Amino acid sequence: MEKKKISVFLIIFLLILFKSSYASEKSDVPNGLKTIEISYKVTNDNVTGIEVISIDFQGNRMREEKTINSLSGTKTKIIILYDGIRKYGLGVWGENEAIYSEYKGNAWDERFKKSGKRLEASETIAGKVCDVYEEDRSEKIHVKKWFWHDILLKQVTKIDGGMTSVLEATGIKENPILDDSLFTLPAGYSTLSEEDVENEANEIRKSIKEHKDKIDRDLKPQAEMMERYKTVQILFNITENMYKYNMTTTSKRILSIDFQGNRMRDERGLQNCAIFDGKRLYHIDIKSKKATYLEPVGQDYLPWEDDKLYGMGFDRQPVGSEKIAGEDCQIYEHTQDSGKTDVKIWSWNGLILKEVIKYDYAIYTMEATEIKRNIVLNDDLFILPSGYLAEKRPSPWIENEPKKVPNHVKNPQN
Repeated sequence: MEKKKISVFLIIFLLILFKSSYASEKSDVPNGLKTIEISYKVTNDNVTGIEVISIDFQGNRMREEKTINSLSGTKTKIIILYDGIRKYGLGVWGENEAIYSEYKGNAWDERFKKSGKRLEASETIAGKVCDVYEEDRSEKIHVKKWFWHDILLKQVTKIDGGMTSVLEATGIKENPILDDSLFTLPAGYSTLSEEDVENEANEIRKSIKEHKDKIDRDLKPQAEMMERYKTVQILFNITENMYKYNMTTTSKRILSIDFQGNRMRDERGLQNCAIFDGKRLYHIDIKSKKATYLEPVGQDYLPWEDDKLYGMGFDRQPVGSEKIAGEDCQIYEHTQDSGKTDVKIWSWNGLILKEVIKYDYAIYTMEATEIKRNIVLNDDLFILPSGYLAEKRPSPWIENEPKKVPNHVKNPQN
């Protein structure tokens, strides 16, 4: 079975979703109600969305369809089907895969389960008079629910010091005609049992832990360097040989790092510069005096840790070693763009001292020529110069968290 990339949130969601126990007590359904369709709006600090619940009371069938929009623009659709015997989850695991479990009792009992203390006052939601219940699920999680008979029309969940989630009915259709296809697993879906999902989730947890442990081991050389040096400044020569066009250009690069202040300045040629001041990462166009920045990056972000090395060096074995600018470096190789581009890097404890990229039309070479250690780096190096117009741009770390510094390197020794 192909392994799925799944967030911790989805793993928790799945376990809650498919490990529920279902009550067999008779529900309080309004007289004459055979079917119902309820539309809800969903809001919290991070997402907005809609949900539609369709119930066939006589056939003991239900469909929950939820569409969620995150602040980053991601749209997620989840469907839960109860066909009278099995419960299916669509959109919570792999594409065209449905998770199933057997259910007993009424399909809607668990979703509309009453709990907590009933309040004396009633309130009207979506035109229906509701009983109100309050419950403290823990010291920090507080839940309030509004029920029309045994049908949930509103729920507010508050987390102390955290977000507030609201589910509220916006429309109710009584006794609509509900097509059988609403409660039927669509064609083309394969099925996984609850046990299959839990086993796969355990494998994913194990893989995540192994990967984290490996990253911590690979960061150890960087931790030792951060403890050894307060600052580092590296001078580079850069050559771009565009042989297809019979053209060669050269430039300089100066990389200045303040390990203790977690700050960085990266000057490439006379036109471009990047500055990380500990909070914001600026990309500067010197000629136009314009800058863009990313925030928040976070205190654990390592501004000098190259993405190429993170993606290659930590996941592949070195192919050799060589001294660059007097320092022992590990060599890593990688082929990308369907074999059209070869990348070779020389890493000194997480810092790239040499890089050679071979395209089908050019060769790019960057190599360190001198390394200065524990020198005084003026604060001005890490401050956006006056007169620059800075514009915020969307952060690439909304979906992917920045890399983390191990706890033992956050406070390097003198």
